[in-house]
Amino acid sequence: TCLKRLSTFFTVVAKGTDYYIWSTGSLPQVMRFHLLNAAPLDSIRLNIWFKDPLRKDVYRNGIFIEPKNVVYLANGGTTQLDGNYLPQLGDSSGTNYLDRQTKIMHLVVTLTTLIYILLRVSHTHMLVFC
Repeated sequence: TCLKRLSTFFTVVAKGTDYYIWSTGSLPQVMRFHLLNAAPLDSIRLNIWFKDPLRKDVYRNGIFIEPKNVVYLANGGTTQLDGNYLPQLGDSSGTNYLDRQTKIMHLVVTLTTLIYILLRVSHTHMLVFC
């Protein structure tokens, strides 16, 4: 059988600061972030390293937040842009950017807005021509 475990980690953070989260193992499939007792303009930027090549979807209060480096194509597909799309501390809560080379997701968290990151299996296909 598979046992479920709830892991909760509280930490004290300074507003207007970057924080890095590194894991020696797999991160949970659902992560929640929010600031307690924050003023309306207080924000932090989380930089989370992911070792797995899973799709990362960010939700703010249940609404999907598009990454800054994604463009939607006419055929309904998406493509990721290369370049620096790092969210700034003044951006709205949930603004995010995934750097594919470093495997780091940059995420702004403000106020007491609840931010979810859901890890999903992404199906990639490779064509090999011989």
